Amino acid sequence: MLTGQIKKGDDYGIFKKCISISVLDFILFDNEKYKSYYSSYHMTEDRDQRKFNDLLEFHIIELPKIPEDSMGVIFEMLSAFLYSLVAIIENVASGKLHPFKAVFYSFLLGWS
Repeated sequence: MLTGQIKKGDDYGIFKKCISISVLDFILFDNEKYKSYYSSYHMTEDRDQRKFNDLLEFHIIELPKIPEDSMGVIFEMLSAFLYSLVAIIENVASGKLHPFKAVFYSFLLGWS
């Protein structure tokens, strides 16, 4: 998504944020070492963890790691999130919603 936003000679300041949300039906990270079902990644410097920029974000949910007693609540939240996200994307794609308003709605929904 980032490379499609820019062409030769453009200023890097025109980039818009790219967020990846992966909902996995398998375990990606070692279950013993990394017990959390949710991981969030950003671009940082290796030694001092200084953030490079906020243009790329990766969010990973590993479904098999979710405790059984939490499954109902997690799936309700995930369903509501995905339903809202699809609605916003469809409205932006059809021209019914301006992309800036979509960003505003995502802030209202707590996706910032």
